Amino acid sequence: ASPLPGALASPLAALYARVARARRARASSRARRLRAPVVSVGALAAGGSGKTPVAAHVAGLLRDAGERPVILSRGYARAVHEDGVVVVSDGERLRADLARSGDEPLLLARSLPGVAVLVCPDRYLSGCLAESRLGCTVHVLDDGFQHHAMARDVDLVIVSAQDLGEGRVLPAGTPLRTLVPGASEPA
Repeated sequence: ASPLPGALASPLAALYARVARARRARASSRARRLRAPVVSVGALAAGGSGKTPVAAHVAGLLRDAGERPVILSRGYARAVHEDGVVVVSDGERLRADLARSGDEPLLLARSLPGVAVLVCPDRYLSGCLAESRLGCTVHVLDDGFQHHAMARDVDLVIVSAQDLGEGRVLPAGTPLRTLVPGASEPA
């Protein structure tokens, strides 16, 4: 293998980390707050890390404790993209099909009676609708750790030992989206 990819990867990773940090700071300073609490479930690493099952578990615990939770999702891999909010489930019945909701939101809606599931790239908008029309008392963001446009009350971050192995962000190391808080910056 040529040393060029490695020679480029480390400076690109440093740039990626700095841009990500600046983007987080800018978005967090303008974050919009919903009336009800927001629990974000996310991960440091890109790709499948179990975020959706954890979001489902958290929503189920909240429902069982007497809350009216809603899961807010971007709806990745939807076949049909609509403007506005898609109500996949109002907590009582399904309201959208696979094409409009995406596979993970539909799975969540089918497996969590009593939990509303909404899809929209603007999770603040879907959260407002969940509060005003569905009476939701707590929001769960599925894959919400990088969603800094909305204020969160709790961040649940999924981390595996593999994620921390190299301690470097994309594209230099493991597919970390961001550095672990307190970890040193890549060189």
